[in-house]
Amino acid sequence: MKKLLFILLFCSMFLCGCRKDYDKKDIKEYLKTEYGLKSVSIEGEPEAIQDEDDRTDYIWTVTDKKHNMKFRVLDDFRADSLFPGNNLTSDYEDVRLAQAFAQYDSKGLSLETESKYALCHAKVKGSYGSRQELQALFEEMNTFLDEYMDNEVKVSVHFMMDIPFRDAVEGYEMDSGDYRDTATEFTKDKYEEAEENFLLTALDFGLENCLEEFTEEEIEEAVTGSKYRLGVAESEDGPYEYYDDLVASRFSYGVSFSTLYEVLVREGYSVEGDKNHYSFVGVDGATYEISYDFVGWEYDDGKEGYYYLKNGMEMPMDAYFYNHFETPFIKDTTGINLREYWQEEEK
Repeated sequence: MKKLLFILLFCSMFLCGCRKDYDKKDIKEYLKTEYGLKSVSIEGEPEAIQDEDDRTDYIWTVTDKKHNMKFRVLDDFRADSLFPGNNLTSDYEDVRLAQAFAQYDSKGLSLETESKYALCHAKVKGSYGSRQELQALFEEMNTFLDEYMDNEVKVSVHFMMDIPFRDAVEGYEMDSGDYRDTATEFTKDKYEEAEENFLLTALDFGLENCLEEFTEEEIEEAVTGSKYRLGVAESEDGPYEYYDDLVASRFSYGVSFSTLYEVLVREGYSVEGDKNHYSFVGVDGATYEISYDFVGWEYDDGKEGYYYLKNGMEMPMDAYFYNHFETPFIKDTTGINLREYWQEEEK
C-alpha cells in the first residue's frame, strides 16, 4: 500500500509540478547570491505573463540603486524536466552591459541586443580577419570590462572570423573560426584558445594570408595537438604518416575542398586549377571538378547548397552547407588512403 501511495504521489508531482511561491525577500536573496547585489528595490507585485505553452510565469521589476538601472527577474515555470517546477533567472548582466556600452566610444566592437520573453539579451560583437585584429578585439574588450564594468558581471562576446565564403550558402554562416564565450575577463588562456581555433580554421581552408602570420613551429605545434590532423599511407591498414601542416574540419565534416587539392598535389596527382577551383581524373576514370563557387544544388529540404561535378554532371554534397569530403569518398575517388588522427585511434 505504501509503495502504491508513493507511486501515486510521484505521478501527481510529475503531472502537476511543484511550484514555489517567491516573494520580495526571495528575490533579494537571489540577487545577493547570484550577483552580490545589496542595494535594490523591487516594484510592487510581479506581472503575470503567459509562456508559449500557455503556462503562467511572473516578472519582477527591480532597480539596482548603485548603478541607477532597472532590470527584470523572471520566475520561470519549467515543464520539460523530470520534476517540473519553477526557477529564477534575470537579465541584470545584460542590462548592465547595455547601459555601460551606451557610454562607451568603441573602436572595433558593437553591441547586439534583443528582447526574448520579457528579458533583455545582450552580447558584444566584433569581426576579425587576422591574428593582429583578433588580439585587438581581446585587448579592447578587456579595457571596456575593466573601465566600464569593473569586471563585476559576466559578458557574452561573439568575435566573427572573416573568411571568403562565410555567407556563400543562403541561410548558413560558415562560422567555424568564430569565438564565443561569456566571462568577466578574457584572459590569456582564452585568447590562446581563440587564436588556436583561428589558426586551425585557416589551415582547414588553406587561408594563406592568415597562415603567413604564424611561424612553421606554431603551425606544427597546433597541428600536432589536433585530433583532426591528416595522415596518408601506402595501404589502408597503415602505418600512416601525418602531415605537420594539414588538418580536417574540427566539426568532423571531413577534408575541405582546398585541403583535398593540397593532398592531391603532394601525393603526385595530376590536378588542373588551384585550391579554390580544380579538376582531376579519379581512379574510376571519371573527371571530378570541385569549386567553392559551385553553389545552387536544390536539396530535398528546399535549400540551395554546394555540389561538385562528375563528368560534367552536378552531384550534391552530403549536406547543403558542406564544402568538405569525408575520407571514404576520397579513397573511392582518388585511391589515396587518407585518415584523420581520431580515426586511427578508433581502430
